[in-house]
Amino acid sequence: MSLVFLIVGCLIVLIGLVHIFEGFRTGVERQRKRSWTSTLLGVFEIGLGAVVLTWRDEFGPVFYIISTAWAFLGAFVLLREALGKRKAVRTTQRKEDR
Repeated sequence: MSLVFLIVGCLIVLIGLVHIFEGFRTGVERQRKRSWTSTLLGVFEIGLGAVVLTWRDEFGPVFYIISTAWAFLGAFVLLREALGKRKAVRTTQRKEDR
């Protein structure tokens, strides 16, 4: 296994751990909050990192399907969290306007 795949696999696992234990910043208070989507993304990233670290064959279609699914899941989670944050900011602004 080349050093590049070892580094990439370790980074993916670490990012997954951060998503599981730290969650996302939410609300105006900038507090960290864990959500089911950040936990799901973290678990999926740890799985992808484990695949990268343990894969012994040439990266083929299966690996690329897993990577593509990870990218779409990540985009879904980030969009969901952004919309939730936007809603929280709008709610806070409406309360302040009253």
